[in-house]
Amino acid sequence: MIIDYSKSIDRKQVVTTVTDWGDKLEIGMLYFNNILLLTLLLVVPIYMLVSFYLANDMGAFILILGGAQIIFGFYLIHCLFHWKRLIKIEGVDMATNKELITQIVNGYYPQLNYEWDEEILIGSRPYSYFNFKGGLTVVIMFKDEDIYINILSIYRAGPNPWMALTNVERANEIGSIFKERIWHWRNDTKRNALDN
Repeated sequence: MIIDYSKSIDRKQVVTTVTDWGDKLEIGMLYFNNILLLTLLLVVPIYMLVSFYLANDMGAFILILGGAQIIFGFYLIHCLFHWKRLIKIEGVDMATNKELITQIVNGYYPQLNYEWDEEILIGSRPYSYFNFKGGLTVVIMFKDEDIYINILSIYRAGPNPWMALTNVERANEIGSIFKERIWHWRNDTKRNALDN
């Protein structure tokens, strides 16, 4: 898959272009898994709760189990709307942004393998089958003075949407660290200019 830079910036989420049948199959399986899971978490418990209610056979266990499934179903829907979201970070200039953000991401996620695609930096760590360590993909886009970041957790079958809100929170933390370092950098620059 190839990331569409301009569409991603416009929509404020990672937009990919499918290039081969392997990508299409992977996306199809992801949609199939999510639809199946949403059916199990929303449709089945709602049907179960309604049928037990109509039969006047509603027990506490059925109510708790069905309610918990519905809560997880709505949580998954919320995650699916946020798992490709780009978090915008206001920076300074392109060179400083690239230097500082890569230092911060390396500190936050060591051992990522990086590759450049024009204005996009992609850091990745594959899923480990031996110790069940989750994979990770960090997409960083640069536009003018701004930085856009998305963090995606990977599990054995592909992207893990359940971690979307955690990943958005982590991207915001990286943005906060970046802003703090920029503040220090600006103060150091002013101090050096005054000393000279």
